[in-house]
Amino acid sequence: MRGGFAPRHGATLNPNLNRRKLGTRIKQGLNDLHDLDAVKRATVDGKKSVKRQREEELATSTSAAAATPVETHLGLVGSVTPPTTVFADDWADWSSVKQQLFPSGGPQQKNVEFESGVHDALQTMNVWLQRSRNGAGRATIPAYVEATMLLVKSQQLDRQKTSALDTTCADVLRASYSHSISRAVHLMTGSLVKSRSFMNESTTYRQRAQSSGFPEEAVEVRQRIAHGSEPVLSELRWVAAMTLQHLFHVYWVAQAAQVQDLNYQRRQGAEKAEGRRQRKEKAAAGKSVSLNEMESLLAAADAAVEASSSDDEAGGQLFFGCCTIATLQKQQ
Repeated sequence: MRGGFAPRHGATLNPNLNRRKLGTRIKQGLNDLHDLDAVKRATVDGKKSVKRQREEELATSTSAAAATPVETHLGLVGSVTPPTTVFADDWADWSSVKQQLFPSGGPQQKNVEFESGVHDALQTMNVWLQRSRNGAGRATIPAYVEATMLLVKSQQLDRQKTSALDTTCADVLRASYSHSISRAVHLMTGSLVKSRSFMNESTTYRQRAQSSGFPEEAVEVRQRIAHGSEPVLSELRWVAAMTLQHLFHVYWVAQAAQVQDLNYQRRQGAEKAEGRRQRKEKAAAGKSVSLNEMESLLAAADAAVEASSSDDEAGGQLFFGCCTIATLQKQQ
């Protein structure tokens, strides 16, 4: 064949065939979707198959995870609660944002008042994001907060566009959900590389998600988007809601418990300080009464001396008054 080449027997020209063989749908499971984000090696041992090498890597990371205690400052599976990150001195803004994003009434309260609260919460979270940026333009707020903000923004846009949904709106919503899910996966799994000694840049997104309890469905969606296979809108909505639910239980609920404990400790400290202040005032008032008594006794002693300086009875009263004054001075 001139000017080209003939495909060998049995080869296929369909680029999507291998992707379909790997499996790209959530319902087909995650086991067939291999570690597409793994860093390529410079050299490959020809005696070992690629599948065998992947199994050995996964076993190594799993054993290291079992040997390394789970960090409590990330709020991952096995930890108590994530750390308190100061957004305000009294945490009032943080508590208000949580109540606005996740009202106690549940989904049935998604009305005009709910939408107004979500809008205010997103504005406050954006202020946190801008306020916490350093010179390099990198956000220092927890990844939980930024990931929550991205997912809530996509859901808010979805509720606004649903009433007039057409082809253009559907494309916009798919792009919004795709971006928020991909960014959330990057934020949540990327934080593990900085915090866990057995993880590095060569560990895949799925390995990080498995060790932290992060939804693997979100990792799969991120991989499919990165490789040009964007899921349908209904699937994106489901994965976004699942990821947001994970963030709610892992961070917002646990952090609220810490905020409650912090406020309780502050109230206890304030009550103790008030008690110490009252005791000091009472002690000072007792000292002033004793001084008044001393002055009255001195005045009585002076009067007795003037009345009869030679009288033995007066001398006895004077001696008694002086002894009383000395006793009070020792008590002071």
